[in-house]
Amino acid sequence: MRIGLDFGTTNSGAAVFDGQQVHVFPLDPSSHDPTVIRSTMYVTRDHGILIGREAIDTYYRQNVGRPSKMVRQYVGEVEITMGDVGSVKGYPVAPTTFVRDVYVLVDELTPGRLLHSLKSGLATSYEGTTIFGQYYPLDELIAVYLRQIRERVEKETGQAVEGVVLGRPVNFVDSDGEKDNQRAVDRLRHAAQQAGFQDVTFELEPVAAAYHYELTLDRSQNIVVFDLGGGTLDITVMRVGEPGKRQVFATGGVGIAGDTFDRRVINGLLLDHFGRGSTWGEDAAPFPSQYTDGLVDWQAIPELNNPEALQFLELVQVTSSHPKQIQALKSLLINNYTANVKLCD
Repeated sequence: MRIGLDFGTTNSGAAVFDGQQVHVFPLDPSSHDPTVIRSTMYVTRDHGILIGREAIDTYYRQNVGRPSKMVRQYVGEVEITMGDVGSVKGYPVAPTTFVRDVYVLVDELTPGRLLHSLKSGLATSYEGTTIFGQYYPLDELIAVYLRQIRERVEKETGQAVEGVVLGRPVNFVDSDGEKDNQRAVDRLRHAAQQAGFQDVTFELEPVAAAYHYELTLDRSQNIVVFDLGGGTLDITVMRVGEPGKRQVFATGGVGIAGDTFDRRVINGLLLDHFGRGSTWGEDAAPFPSQYTDGLVDWQAIPELNNPEALQFLELVQVTSSHPKQIQALKSLLINNYTANVKLCD
């Protein structure tokens, strides 16, 4: 069997066309719409992997309100070379090289890691990430997600799924041209093959949407399709509805869509509630922007939940012009409420 699969930045879905109509598969029974599954993964400390609504629910259950314990973890060495900075007794000082150990603060009580918007890294130089001591290439993470979708379709239909038509944006997120787009396609193809799909082809997402719309027509039309996703906005101008004379006039796309809008909403409406614009101390110093600007990128927020930051916020709150807002920020970080900002349905 050959299916169509929309692996989206935020949501995904799969369907099959029987020649007459499209049948959409219920991939996520725990979702309010089982035919739509969140493109989200949760990797537990023992490297179990959950996807979709189950991933989000498990993250909430295991993380919201839990205690944290930050410890130093060795990550490697860094070499620092200092250039010529003067002379001694008239002789130039040669460059000096130092090697230093590098440590990071990690929460050793973290039960799992939530991953989102994996598709957004395909066109970039991003290779992968280390989770609880195990390195996961980006292709492999996507393959795990796609494999679970393939297995759910096979369980639903009782048939083996050998082929897939994957939707792709006209221009991938952070693509700087056709070379980056091709890199993204190659990586996505490799991931799909790792997931067990033997025959992998691609279709532009706005063109695929136009094909679906064409099923409702009894006459030819010139149409414009806007496909606003989590990572990209894609557009196509086509003629559809007349067998044998379908034509794509133009396609285009930009890497600005739902994720960008989320960040704009958070920046414009929420940050003042968490202390932006306030002052602290006897000199009424501005509240450091890194503590509020960091909330815009939900994946970076856990970095703010560390002893040094929380100790500083305790100090700030005492003399702040808006102590309630600083308290709200502390509560957001300490109780791991930040995923609710990004991942609510």
